[in-house]
Amino acid sequence: MLNKPDGVVSSKREGASTIVVDLLAHENVKNLSPVGRLDIGDEKPTLPAKAIRIGEKEIHLILHEGRFHQVKRMLKAVGNEVTGLKRIRMGGLILDESLAPGEYRELSDEELGLLEISCVKGK
Repeated sequence: MLNKPDGVVSSKREGASTIVVDLLAHENVKNLSPVGRLDIGDEKPTLPAKAIRIGEKEIHLILHEGRFHQVKRMLKAVGNEVTGLKRIRMGGLILDESLAPGEYRELSDEELGLLEISCVKGK
């Protein structure tokens, strides 16, 4: 589990200056693929999302699938602009709040199981 800092891209090398695997330089990342990117997909309609206002300029979004720049497109459609995104949950796996931006740790067996469940449900 990695708490991705601002400016780092959840992607394989696409010309980005810093990608998430760069933060894992001392780890074996040969077969590692980033997951959870919030801007992959296409222009097809998506499942409905839920938005909850939690501040004057902050909302909590609940998505059931992600498409290409989905969050940015959703907010632009209602006259808003995305200035930052933070994924706090993926399926049953919740971001460890004790991890500072750029910090990471191994997933527990239980957490790996939560991801496996999410993958099975997503197929």
